[in-house]
Amino acid sequence: DAEDLARARDEFASLKYLENALSGSPIRFVTGRAFLESDGAVVTGRVRGHDAFRDLRRWDRAAAGGDAAALAELERHVADVGRMLAHVHRSDSSDSEVDIGAKARKLLTYAAGLEAAGVNAAVLRGLPVRLRGVAGRLPTQTARTLKGIDVRNLLWSDDGRLVCLDPGAMKRAPVEADLARFLVTFRILYWGAPSFALGRLPAPRAEAAFLGGYHPAGEVSRVLAWYLLKEVMKHWLMAHTAVDVSSMPRFLKPGVRRWYVD
Repeated sequence: DAEDLARARDEFASLKYLENALSGSPIRFVTGRAFLESDGAVVTGRVRGHDAFRDLRRWDRAAAGGDAAALAELERHVADVGRMLAHVHRSDSSDSEVDIGAKARKLLTYAAGLEAAGVNAAVLRGLPVRLRGVAGRLPTQTARTLKGIDVRNLLWSDDGRLVCLDPGAMKRAPVEADLARFLVTFRILYWGAPSFALGRLPAPRAEAAFLGGYHPAGEVSRVLAWYLLKEVMKHWLMAHTAVDVSSMPRFLKPGVRRWYVD
């Protein structure tokens, strides 16, 4: 339908824009070759390779065991992702502000969804109460942002480069929106593994390397905290939805929700 065609057209436009914006970046997106209007289809160049997140996990596990070389590899590649985002944002950025009151209202919507999904109010740690009445504005930079920036959309190509899939439609938004999207998907690098339920997180130094790659001076806006919270709550709610529609036996779902998702 018309909405599908518009999404596909936006995706193709994003790929063509990124092809130029990332000419000097160590990471590239798949190349947009053609847009087939009659089918709403985007044709891209083929990338032969494998999922990068598996190697990121492997390096992180080795780093936790004291392997300094593995930690250096992990830091180098996530820093490259930060540099790639900086290339995209700096190609078309402008000063702006974020309405914190609007962000708080959005988070209240997510909190209501989580409570409706059965999340205990104690698990939310009083967040809804603290968000009510929040107001104010914070300075930021807006740029073209990528809704598909996600650690699971990274591939190793056969030539050893990181390639990103699925940028999604680009929209002007605070740059922190993209930083938060990547950081939260990186923090849940172990999603799907038993260790995730035990609180397993990637090395904090790797997260710092990503932010350092994005902004070598180490400056991070306070706006990032709001976008991180939004992304955590969005993924949290999506995980409950995934349990709802999964084929696992019904009697297992409450335990999965409580001990894994929450």
